[in-house]
Amino acid sequence: MLTLGVILLIFGLAEMAKSSAMLAVFIAGYVMGNKPFVHRQGVANFVSALSVVADISMFVLMGLLVFPSQWSGLWLQGLILFAVLSFIARPLAVWIGTIGMKIRPRHKLFISWAGLRGAVPIILATYPLAAGLTVGEEIFNLVFFVVILSVAIQGSTLGVLARWLKISSIARPKPLYNLELVTMAKSDMDLIVVDMPGPPGAPGPRIADLNLPPGCVITLITRRGSEVIAPKGSTQLQGWDQITILAHVKDEAEITKVLLHSQNNLHPKADDDSTEQQ
Repeated sequence: MLTLGVILLIFGLAEMAKSSAMLAVFIAGYVMGNKPFVHRQGVANFVSALSVVADISMFVLMGLLVFPSQWSGLWLQGLILFAVLSFIARPLAVWIGTIGMKIRPRHKLFISWAGLRGAVPIILATYPLAAGLTVGEEIFNLVFFVVILSVAIQGSTLGVLARWLKISSIARPKPLYNLELVTMAKSDMDLIVVDMPGPPGAPGPRIADLNLPPGCVITLITRRGSEVIAPKGSTQLQGWDQITILAHVKDEAEITKVLLHSQNNLHPKADDDSTEQQ
């Protein structure tokens, strides 16, 4: 509830300041998500569930604004706009915007093809409609039509393109188990989650050999997304294991460093510079 209140407060203050409230909340979430604090795992679970509810509600509301019968007169404009965005505007923006970033050409090509998809363009297209502009409805329908084309064509071919460019790899399986610390007592202890680097299944150090900070305990190891390992001193960690540790929040950075370095020291040539194919 405190997190939700902070979100609404930041949104309201940004609106009062006549700035972008959505951007303010995004930046606040980015900062909080990369800072250690007590009960972060519980907050992450709550926000994740809240975002699912918000996504469902958003798509339902947007669906109520769409009338495919109105697309009969704009399909040609939609095709032209889709072609310009996909083959001229977006590639040009990507190649110019990444100058000096040392991004490989094949990665730039992949980014260029990952075009206009999702709800954000559609939401932005509702602004002219909400403002009462005479062309608002036409803009909304046109953008919705282009997004549908992008999802159907670009979205369905991203995996093929990634394999053709040789930048895909097996996706890390999503763990089916997690723990959450629930306590009403004041404490600086929390559950910290660390994802071990690849390659998957690569043998890592034993728990007893880890030089973890005093006072922390490994409570759960999830392997291959669905296998739960009871942690013992003799348990050997593996690549792509998800490790849950009960520890003081101030030790999170040190714990992460110990676990990641212990795996990287054993497998220094692990290739993490690739695009995961979801």
